[in-house]
Amino acid sequence: MAYCVDYSERANAQIYLYVQRSTQLQQAEADLLQSEFLRECLEKLEPVLVGVQDIICLGLGNFLDCTIARYQLAFIRCVRNKANLTAKGQFFDPVFTPSEVDTLQHALGETVLQENLEGKYSVERKTLFFLPHCPKQIVNNLLWKNWYPHRLPNVVLLCNSFSTVVNNAPDRLLRINAGYILRAVDLFQEVPLRNSFRFGDIFNDTSLHYFANNDRPAGDNAAVWDCTVEPSYAEDDLELISKEKLKAIRSAENSGAFALASKYITDQYRRFETTEQQHCRAKEELQFTAETYRCYLESLRKLKDLNESYRGKGERSIRDTADMVGFKLPHDPK
Repeated sequence: MAYCVDYSERANAQIYLYVQRSTQLQQAEADLLQSEFLRECLEKLEPVLVGVQDIICLGLGNFLDCTIARYQLAFIRCVRNKANLTAKGQFFDPVFTPSEVDTLQHALGETVLQENLEGKYSVERKTLFFLPHCPKQIVNNLLWKNWYPHRLPNVVLLCNSFSTVVNNAPDRLLRINAGYILRAVDLFQEVPLRNSFRFGDIFNDTSLHYFANNDRPAGDNAAVWDCTVEPSYAEDDLELISKEKLKAIRSAENSGAFALASKYITDQYRRFETTEQQHCRAKEELQFTAETYRCYLESLRKLKDLNESYRGKGERSIRDTADMVGFKLPHDPK
């Protein structure tokens, strides 16, 4: 009987989780469907998405815990439905939890890809890639894998702006870690999505990119397709979770020896998977916090010096004076 009760409780808990997750996503979808942001996006997207047969989403993140990732998931589902695309979504992110995989597959009816290809997907038919705030190496790898005149026109991208990537770094560095993005700028039409949604950090710096040279025979500029060397990246510039890193993390988790450390590594990868604007904002906030704390420590030091100077001299202490006039000292409780 105890086993039956335990099973029943688990089943009820599972049902509750399904309902809760579905409700959260439905709320996000309803929010988007009522927004001017989605309406403007669809005006730009629908003409380009005609003929799309596959939808692949990489780097979505932990959408059960993260509001940003949840709205991004809701966005691609709303776009698919409104644009009358019949393809199931194919999702991959090495940080997906078992609950998120289960939610995508069973609660939402989507497909979860099993292999970490680091963005190196070869496409033979028109495919929409949704890469929300993904590392530039993922986009670069995807472009490299399809750098052929018969494949590149099949690639439609919703991702961080190519222009932003190119304008925020010198060419000498881009040739090393984003060489195919640098070359794609001249081949792809970029359509920025105006960031008018009520949450400003979900769809910022996002653009639609599609191949703009369909009417030009590939032979007109054969040099465009030359030099298709597979990209490689320095370890200190690697923003994505590589296959080797993922294998090491999962091996450690399976052994149970370094589960906490591997979780920390994964969390850090996801934490810093942000746009350039977010990096700048985080840097400014960190500098402000550090400066505020420095001033606080300096005030404590001066307070200590003043107390020492007047102690035993018959004068009121700083503490007594502050209490008398109702002034809060830095270390007083809020």
